[in-house]
Amino acid sequence: MLIRNGSGLPVYQVHVEFLPIHPCQGSYVVVIELVSPGDWLVSGRKVYPKPESAETRTDIWELPDRTFVVELRFADSNGRVWRRSRDGVLTPEARR
Repeated sequence: MLIRNGSGLPVYQVHVEFLPIHPCQGSYVVVIELVSPGDWLVSGRKVYPKPESAETRTDIWELPDRTFVVELRFADSNGRVWRRSRDGVLTPEARR
């Protein structure tokens, strides 16, 4: 999965939540302490810089049906917490 931090500053406590499309399959959460600006690949619980170029062969992109959707939550450098919904909408969380 790709995570993009499009800001010029790092974000903190990034919670990547994989939510099942079908009920009763359980969710999976990966917590990343810090994500610097740029594009990053998440595999399991590890984060890697995204390579500059990727193969464009169509035969390697035949993926199985998607079984989950992804939501994100993170804190910006000012401590404000944000949530990106499964629909891609980014909103600030209410302060507690």
